[in-house]
Amino acid sequence: MFPSHRPVKSTFSDLFEAAPDASVIIDAAGHIVFVNAETETLFGYQRAELLGQPVEVFVPERLKSQHVALRNAYLASPRVAALKCRMELFGQRKDGSKFPVGINLNPIFTAEELLVIAAVRDMTARKLAEGCLAAVRAVARILAEPGEIMSATPRMMQAICESLGWDVGVVWTVDRQAQVLRCVDVWHAPTVEAPAFAQASRQATYTMGVGLPGRIWHSQRPAWISDVTQDANFPRAPIAAGEELHGAYGFPIYNGVEFLGVMEFFSRETLPPDAQLIEMMAAIGGEISQFIEGRQAKQTVRGRQTEFALARQIQQGLLPETMPVLPGFAFGGASQFCQETGGDYYDFFPMPDSSLGIVIGDVCGHGIAAALVMAEIRAMLRALAPTHADPGSIVALTNSCLTEDLPSGHFVTLFLARLDPGTGSLVYCSAGHPSGYVLDQHGDVRSVLESTGIPLGLGLPLVATDFPNAPGITLLPGDCLCLFTDGVTEAFLPEDVPFGIERALNVVREHLHERPDEIVQALLRAVADFSGNQDPLDDITAVIIKVGAAA
Repeated sequence: MFPSHRPVKSTFSDLFEAAPDASVIIDAAGHIVFVNAETETLFGYQRAELLGQPVEVFVPERLKSQHVALRNAYLASPRVAALKCRMELFGQRKDGSKFPVGINLNPIFTAEELLVIAAVRDMTARKLAEGCLAAVRAVARILAEPGEIMSATPRMMQAICESLGWDVGVVWTVDRQAQVLRCVDVWHAPTVEAPAFAQASRQATYTMGVGLPGRIWHSQRPAWISDVTQDANFPRAPIAAGEELHGAYGFPIYNGVEFLGVMEFFSRETLPPDAQLIEMMAAIGGEISQFIEGRQAKQTVRGRQTEFALARQIQQGLLPETMPVLPGFAFGGASQFCQETGGDYYDFFPMPDSSLGIVIGDVCGHGIAAALVMAEIRAMLRALAPTHADPGSIVALTNSCLTEDLPSGHFVTLFLARLDPGTGSLVYCSAGHPSGYVLDQHGDVRSVLESTGIPLGLGLPLVATDFPNAPGITLLPGDCLCLFTDGVTEAFLPEDVPFGIERALNVVREHLHERPDEIVQALLRAVADFSGNQDPLDDITAVIIKVGAAA
């Protein structure tokens, strides 16, 4: 029975206790009548503390009145509803800490009253992953611009702060003559005032080993400080305390040969070490250093065009030479690399029960390093696919192998689907990959295939990461499945205007009655025309599958 004043069958109690999400049941007055064990774990309350309380006990103070109004509106017209993290929903634990949540609501109409089941999921990991991807993409655009790399670091620092919620950022470069680190720039969020800290940073210099920048210079590794006001090797501690800055993280910037400088980031919150955030920040630092190294390496390989042409030829051989032949389906796909080789990937391969595997992926970074990671992923997927029917299991196994081998600061977005050609059923798992789209025969969006997990390589080594499948969909005659890497949607005009998903889908609509390979080529031409036929800043890949069509 539910531990409340209302008797409910134990079968239902057992069901909710076993649920992976926090499950909360409220009555028509908004009072809690049941919570499961996961709710206690997520919010830090004992069950007895919650029963009979208004559900707003889980809501941050600044949002309580707004939540009451939303709750009353929902109870006046109850329905199944999914409130996703992009709506910026937040929960609050007993200790006052806040975190982003996703909520699914389901009404239950009993003979006596209306009850509502709320399934609550902590979205912190997903939002961190989304913020990391946004930061990496913003940094990549800045790095691709001409000019000196270090002169662009203030804008990169701002992009990272805004994407991941840091309050203050500081960039340091090496003064080789004086052998000290000097401040290049300080950025702070619009809602944060830290003038004394900014001034102290601009006036300070640090030798190797001194302060957060100096210790990163000495170790050549990232560093995390939970609370700089309590750190014995942080000379700006008194000023930071006066302006309520506490948590800090910094990473080094290299060019592949020498140390160039440091980026450091500060939060007003005390930050216990967060393994996932550390990994994500390392990914961004790695992307910056990798790009700088790649730009310099590009200057030294101009005399090795034959080798690169061979590498490109080998990689092209890893992409499908011909499209699958399935009655009632037609396939098209193409990749265009921004360097001699690249990290984009798409493929089709057999899976159990005569089904077809469909994959598209994007390795962070460009060039040979990304191409090597892509080749490893291709080999793992093709090795697992014949004996595993579940896309999520294949992605999880691939991630387990990849996390051990992938260099720090690298990650992969991957979309893997299993298509049953007999029924048109499509089951997929998306590890941080841009959304796919299913257009109907009129070009209207019928389904959006959103990400179901974080990118590969961002989890902790030897720790299992969940890669769930999305609910299955059925492809209907006339449907057109569209899959892209972000090189399509994030191609830019010189005015920094992105090509965007709507332009991409409109190109598909304009060519909807053509063959998939013709649609793909039309899309690549449209992206090239949009960006002024300049060399692409990122690898570009598109896959188009039409239903009810001959190959």
